[in-house]
Amino acid sequence: MIQLLDEHILTPETEKHFFTDQILPPLLQGESLSIVKVPHSGVKFEMQFLINYASSLGFHKLGKYRFFYLGVNELIENNPEGFFQLFNQVLGNSGGFKKETVSVFFEIKRKIKEYIEKNVHVIIIIGEFNRLNYPLTFFNNLQSLWQIGRDKIHFLFVVTQNIFGETSLPKFGELAELITQNIIYFPLLSTSDSLFVVERLNKKYHYHVSENKEKEIIKLAGGHPMLIRACLRALSKLPTATENELKDYLSQRFETKIILEDIWKSLSQKEKIFLSTLITIPKVFPENLDFLLKMRLIYQEKGQNKLFSPLFETYLKSQKINESVLSLDKSGDILLNNQPVEEKITLYEYRLLTQFLQNPQKVITRDQISEILWGKDSFQKYSDWAIDQRICFLRKKLKILGISPNRLQTIKGRGYRWQA
Repeated sequence: MIQLLDEHILTPETEKHFFTDQILPPLLQGESLSIVKVPHSGVKFEMQFLINYASSLGFHKLGKYRFFYLGVNELIENNPEGFFQLFNQVLGNSGGFKKETVSVFFEIKRKIKEYIEKNVHVIIIIGEFNRLNYPLTFFNNLQSLWQIGRDKIHFLFVVTQNIFGETSLPKFGELAELITQNIIYFPLLSTSDSLFVVERLNKKYHYHVSENKEKEIIKLAGGHPMLIRACLRALSKLPTATENELKDYLSQRFETKIILEDIWKSLSQKEKIFLSTLITIPKVFPENLDFLLKMRLIYQEKGQNKLFSPLFETYLKSQKINESVLSLDKSGDILLNNQPVEEKITLYEYRLLTQFLQNPQKVITRDQISEILWGKDSFQKYSDWAIDQRICFLRKKLKILGISPNRLQTIKGRGYRWQA
């Protein structure tokens, strides 16, 4: 059981679920993990809570342990040298050595070795890890730190976007193994936790918000802690504002815009296109977009997908999405926005897409498609059903890639045409 804490930040049940039941077990097994959060949803705040109350949350089961928090926002210089200087300071090292990166790095290794020799678990939390756009050697250096004591050194990579795709992981080199070892999603708050946060902030800052207004705040903020706080501040200035008036006011506030903009920027092109579509077609179901559901950026209700917040919906309506572009390079590879497609393209999809991209605006007949797909075996395999199936599969893949399936037009009685 979790001991009584001085100040809960969420309901005790949620704190136990995330910190004790999800973060602790991998550490007990000698592993590292990635924690995924929505931008501006309290990365440092929650990690500081973990550090302060680790023993009460069950981390005493590790034996001796030390936490070290490295926040990207605390870097004086956003480069590998600045990162290792900060790391060295957090470890408590100072003076007596040159400040070149190599010297600092070896001083860090020396200090970590001391902890390992004393049988201490070293837990290194890197906040907003996805913002470290450094060379491969930097990430390999982090991995070499882990090599000092594999079962005693644990990384907690806190990220605010989905970095686990096939195109993102190679940049992390050997460290990718630790990044993907365990992935834990900290979604936006549930209704009960939102109410808990509203009441905690209401009490702490004396906002004196009524119960009815609390419900409006929970609806507008959609479980985002910083949006909850922004709503409370707004209501302290506009105590009699209606829900719509409060939404209009908040939509114009700089603080709110920054939060919503950073959430938007953290999304992939496919996710942006889907969310923009969701405003007008709520029954569209996300294909390969379970990340949005896991983070509660969308939720399902009565067979429809809904955005987490009316404020975010207002923001989305002001955004213009440039549709992804498919092209061919000189070697015949299919590119998505000038990058090799991250999804696996089947042989049949590749053959069809290649022909369509090479012949925009030109009708390709069913006979030609049969020849493209099956070559000399086309006579045996040709059927309207088989071709319709291949075209259907291709349109689904286009949708996954963020390309409108309508670009592949059916020309009745003739065949199909790629609309450039």
